[in-house]
Amino acid sequence: MVSRGHDGRAGLLATLVYLPWLVRAWWYYGTPVPHTVTAKGLSSAKTTLGTLLEGLGSFPWRMWSDQSILAGTFMPAYSYNTGWPRLASEISAGVALGSMLLWLVPKLRWEARVASFGALAGQFYLHTLIGFPVPWYLPAVMFLSPIALGLALAQVMVPGSAAGWRRCAGAATALMLGGRSVLLAGAAAWQLRQQQRSVEDGH
Repeated sequence: MVSRGHDGRAGLLATLVYLPWLVRAWWYYGTPVPHTVTAKGLSSAKTTLGTLLEGLGSFPWRMWSDQSILAGTFMPAYSYNTGWPRLASEISAGVALGSMLLWLVPKLRWEARVASFGALAGQFYLHTLIGFPVPWYLPAVMFLSPIALGLALAQVMVPGSAAGWRRCAGAATALMLGGRSVLLAGAAAWQLRQQQRSVEDGH
């Protein structure tokens, strides 16, 4: 197992190695975000430190006023306008919100808090710079959210044993990811059935 000290040194080394590229890209493009990603955003406004701070301040309100991104985290692509039940979207939004706030829980294992904060950062990026539940941007957040939830659940279920905690964490995470896979498979089948009825059978 890699110690936290090694993790810190690796992160510092990666920062130093990539710092010249980051500074140059920020100076040239006006944003530290890779230009291809920025170009795909739905907003034409340039990303600056001011707009990022403004987005940070409005982030909580944007989540509550438009929950389509939160709801899309654990839902099939374009589920918001393809007839999926509202309850399913509300459950997905609630689970996504819970996973991205776990890093605030005191005494939670640092691995769970890192995954949770990563999910929060991903949601901030999607709400602030993308502003739309684009399906190909959601998997990164969806991947971190069940890991954070699985690790937190494992800590609650097996608080004292490291070996038992690891087994429970793996089982919980696998269960959540497996459930997501089953949901996606069922969603694909349902959408293909709708396509068959509309496109093939309807003509």
